[in-house]
Amino acid sequence: SYYHYRHVLRELPDNPLILEAGANIGYYALAAAVERPDAHVLCAELDEKNVELCRYNAEQNNLSGRLTIEQATLSDSAGTEKAVVTDESNLHSLQKTGDQTTTVETVTGDQFLEEHGHDPGDVDVLRMDVEGHELAILQGLTGLRPSVAHVEVHPPYLSANEWGELCEVFRRWDAEIVGVYKRDMELDINRVDGLPVNKSVQVVFADGG
Repeated sequence: SYYHYRHVLRELPDNPLILEAGANIGYYALAAAVERPDAHVLCAELDEKNVELCRYNAEQNNLSGRLTIEQATLSDSAGTEKAVVTDESNLHSLQKTGDQTTTVETVTGDQFLEEHGHDPGDVDVLRMDVEGHELAILQGLTGLRPSVAHVEVHPPYLSANEWGELCEVFRRWDAEIVGVYKRDMELDINRVDGLPVNKSVQVVFADGG
């Protein structure tokens, strides 16, 4: 999915705005900045250590000027929530249950974008890996319709109703599913209704219009 994502980024118009929800240490954010030197990548990441590493990685690759990296937890409302933290930097979650928890301040995507002079309609690309919190984040991004999206979905962490609502958001984007991946294996799925409900997958969307 990493290479497919980079490929579809090449088809975008000039100066795209890329929103990274769950930027982690910047693996995808830096790749997007390399692939599209004209892009601005706006990163939100829950964990302070990940933010520091993301900034370090951007500096080491001479990309700091193309990325805005903030410690921010996106959700469907502003307030406080419990987050599960793990020893693995990419598995922190507001959706899971566990013994290691911390309290985080949340903001909506609308608020986060406004703080940086944007609104959801400005977002050309959404890249998201938030361990099951996908629906809540999308509910906080009103009017979002990305031309490209790379979303890791985690249906096992969602109720049947929540999964149905998430799929409905994807349908409203009116974007084509151009790739579905489980680790390094591409799955033969090209519609929202075909996405598996029993495992997490990475989905690449592209706007055919």
